[in-house]
Amino acid sequence: MAGLRVGYPGLTYTAEGIASLIGECDIFCEPFAGLGRISKNIVANKIIVNDMSDFSIKYLNKEFPDAIVTQDDFVECIKKHDSKETTFFFDPPWSRVDYAKNPKTFCDRGVGDYYKELAEIVPTIKGKWFCAGRVSGGSRSTVTVYFKEYNYEIVRSNRKINGHNAQTKVYFNKGDE
Repeated sequence: MAGLRVGYPGLTYTAEGIASLIGECDIFCEPFAGLGRISKNIVANKIIVNDMSDFSIKYLNKEFPDAIVTQDDFVECIKKHDSKETTFFFDPPWSRVDYAKNPKTFCDRGVGDYYKELAEIVPTIKGKWFCAGRVSGGSRSTVTVYFKEYNYEIVRSNRKINGHNAQTKVYFNKGDE
C-alpha cells in the first residue's frame, strides 16, 4: 500500500496497540476511517467505517466486505450511529498540508476545526470514544489543545519514523467504566 498517504504514518504502526486499548466492542465506528487501519485490528459484532474520500470508500468496500461503509460528514456519521453500544475511534486529519499533497485524501477544513467540532460533540456521545493525535509538535498536537481535560495514553510502537519510535496520543472516555 505504499504511496497511498503522504505524511506521518504513525497510526499504521500503532494500530494494534490502539485496538488493544479500545478492546472488544459491540459496535465499532470509525468516522475518519481512511484505510481502516484501526478497524482491521478491532474485534466487534458490527463495524462501521466512514470517510469522505472517494478513494477510501472504494478501498473500504473492497477490504471490509462485512462492514457498513458510509460516506458521510463525520458529524452526521456520529449522530447516525451513536448509542450506548457504540465505540467510536476518531482520527481526524493531523496536518492539512499532508492532505493537500495527496489527491486520494479528503480534508475540507482546518485541522483545528475538526478537533474543535469533535470536542463540542464528545460530551453528548452516549457510547465510548477514543480520539487520536500527535504526541507533540506545535499545531500538530491539536488533540492536546481540545481534549486536555480527558484521560489519555500514549501508544508506542517499536517501528522507527525519522529516528524515533512511532507514537500516537489517544484521548478517551470509556463511558461508565
